[in-house]
Amino acid sequence: MFMKPDEHILRHTLSCYRCSVKLTAANICNEHFWLLIELAGVRSEKIIMSLKDYLVDGFSKKEACEKNGVSLSYFSVTLKKLSYINKISALLSVYYHGDC
Repeated sequence: MFMKPDEHILRHTLSCYRCSVKLTAANICNEHFWLLIELAGVRSEKIIMSLKDYLVDGFSKKEACEKNGVSLSYFSVTLKKLSYINKISALLSVYYHGDC
């Protein structure tokens, strides 16, 4: 039976994670953040800075959005995109460590 790519990723994700890769406030370093931004193709300086304030510097979502003049809904959509890229990158990392 043929599975859609998303279904395969979800099933594989549940069985392969060895560590948490969830993006939360202040849980990634500056370099990790900028690599995710590059992969995501985010170009808005305001949204980039609000995401950095949240993910790297530990501001709350509300504080980060207010500080940078970004709507919470736009912030949330972009954070979800970054989280997806982070999860896929974690899955891909296995292939770069020679563990497969």
